[in-house]
Amino acid sequence: MQISFKVKDNQIFKIRFLTDGCASTAVTMSVTNMVCEVILEFGTEEQKRRYITLITSGTYPAGAFGLTEPGGGSDPAGMQTTAVQDGDHFILNGRKIFITSAEYAGVVIVWAVTDEESPKGEGISAFLVEQGTPGYTVGEDESKMGQKGSSTNELIFEDCHIPKENLLGGLHDGFRIPLMELAGGSIRIGSMSVGFWGGRPWSMASPMPRSGASLLNPLLNFRPSSG
Repeated sequence: MQISFKVKDNQIFKIRFLTDGCASTAVTMSVTNMVCEVILEFGTEEQKRRYITLITSGTYPAGAFGLTEPGGGSDPAGMQTTAVQDGDHFILNGRKIFITSAEYAGVVIVWAVTDEESPKGEGISAFLVEQGTPGYTVGEDESKMGQKGSSTNELIFEDCHIPKENLLGGLHDGFRIPLMELAGGSIRIGSMSVGFWGGRPWSMASPMPRSGASLLNPLLNFRPSSG
């Protein structure tokens, strides 16, 4: 399986500087961008018109990425959430955890096993699930040490009926989507780290050498590199 990803340079810079001011805002934007990119890459024309419009207009404040599960955070290929086709719908059952922005995301991309006979990592499909869909519940916000302005929730699906039109990409062919997108997501998280540690700490420390403390003067020779 060949995996490729695309991350625009301007996104990296925006997330880096947003993080300097508010990491919660940066991570919300980053994940919502990921959702839009996936819909643009794999969605039907109708899915693009509906969901990209709802997100970019602010009608949906954010999008969410429903991949991680309680038993397989580092092994998404072993997911237990299932989606069984029943006429014009898929019936979704399972749980996702640590989902960024789930509390206020208008739409979540959810991955589920649609062919339990397939080898591990295959037979997985992606679905667009809207907030308020019967059988879909957002759990309580996790208590975190930081990024408290960003919600992190469990998703619970109990006989959640999803119209077949909300299948994103091909049936049984959804696992390549997160593999592609998370590669770019790692770059975004790296830019957040640069923003957090390379921005505010430097701005706090840089006046120190000018305060007359001669031992700190050499610090002026070690400004952060933009390269």
